[in-house]
Amino acid sequence: MTIGMDYNGWRNVLCIQGLFVRFGGDQLSIFEIIMLTCFGFAWPISIHKSWTSKSTGGKSPVFSYVIIIGYLSGMTHKWLNSRDLVMVLYAINMAMVTVDLMLYYRNKRLEDAAKAAKGLETVHTNG
Repeated sequence: MTIGMDYNGWRNVLCIQGLFVRFGGDQLSIFEIIMLTCFGFAWPISIHKSWTSKSTGGKSPVFSYVIIIGYLSGMTHKWLNSRDLVMVLYAINMAMVTVDLMLYYRNKRLEDAAKAAKGLETVHTNG
C-alpha cells in the first residue's frame, strides 16, 4: 500500500510502504512508533496515580531506571544510525518516566514523614 502526496514539490510527505512510514526523506518503523505511542499514553496514567495516591505502593525505582536506560539506548541508536522524528517520542517518554520517578521519591519522603510523626504520637501518648 502506498499513499503519496505532493504539495509544492514536497514529494512523499507521508508515504506508507510495507511496515515503514516515510516522512520527508526519513523512513520510520511503524511498530516503533506504535510502541512508543502506547507507552506515551500509559505514563501519564502512572504519573497521575503517583501524584494522587501519594504512595510508593506498587512502584519500583529500579524498574524506572531500567526503562530510562532503555529509552536512552533507543535514542542513542537513533542518533548514531537514523536520526528521525522517533527520537522525539523517546525523549517525551523518558521525560514522563523521570517525572514518575521524581514523584516516587516525593511520595517516599511523605511516607517517611508520616511514619516519623506517627512514631512521635506513640511516644507522647505512652509517656
